[in-house]
Order: sequence, then C-alpha cells, then structure tokens
Amino acid sequence: MPYQTELHPGLSNAFTLYEVPDRDSILYVDTRGSGTATDEPENVADHMRLFGDLQGIALPPEASRRLIEQIQGELS
Repeated sequence: MPYQTELHPGLSNAFTLYEVPDRDSILYVDTRGSGTATDEPENVADHMRLFGDLQGIALPPEASRRLIEQIQGELS
C-alpha cells in the first residue's frame, strides 16, 4: 500500500484465499491468537470483495518494487 494510505480495508486481519480445482474456494483468516479455515460461501465472497478493494488501492507492481527497494536502502 502507498505510504499515504493510512487506513485501508485490509488492516483487520491477514487472510489467504485458496482456489481449489473441482471444489469451493477456501478462506484462511489469521488472527492474533489463531487461524481459521472455512469454505462458507458468504465469508469467502466477502473476502474476495475485500481482496478486490485492496487491489484497487495498491501500488502498481513497478511502484511496489521501487518502494521495497527504497525501504531496503533505508534499513541497510
């Protein structure tokens, strides 16, 4: 995310979406104390929308690379 994005919809929890052939998608939500997997369609669809929202505000790939390189330089 760009530095200027102080608040964005992905701040609540880390999550991973898995698309499995011949099966419903699976959502894994990682919280501070545990992780949970579900294939409940409503939860999966909600996080798919969230992922789309995050893609919409994320930096383009080349700008992301430059930002990562800048941060690495600052930490060296």
